[in-house]
Amino acid sequence: PPTVTPTTPTGTKTVKKAGARGPTRPRNPTLQSALDALNEGRAALAAGDTGKAVRMAQRSYTEQDNLAARLLALRAYCQKGDLANVRAVARVVDLRDMQEVVAECQTHNIDLTP
Repeated sequence: PPTVTPTTPTGTKTVKKAGARGPTRPRNPTLQSALDALNEGRAALAAGDTGKAVRMAQRSYTEQDNLAARLLALRAYCQKGDLANVRAVARVVDLRDMQEVVAECQTHNIDLTP
């Protein structure tokens, strides 16, 4: 059998450089099913149905992880005053991406600032 030579020495680890970020989630979904769920969630939130907005946001980011659906869920949880779920969603969204929601949540007495 042919001999296989590894291209990197065994036992070495790839080290991430400081400041390097991993892959980022897209702002908006590209899958039609995720986009449909997101649009339905946005309509539900506009109509005041926070429960449906959360369900549709979850469906959207389950179909395809996307920032818009995470932010929709965050908005809905803020409107519901659901601090536990606000914190759960906030843990997986970069603070820089949440800036557009911070002021809105403060109107519902939920502070998203670190």
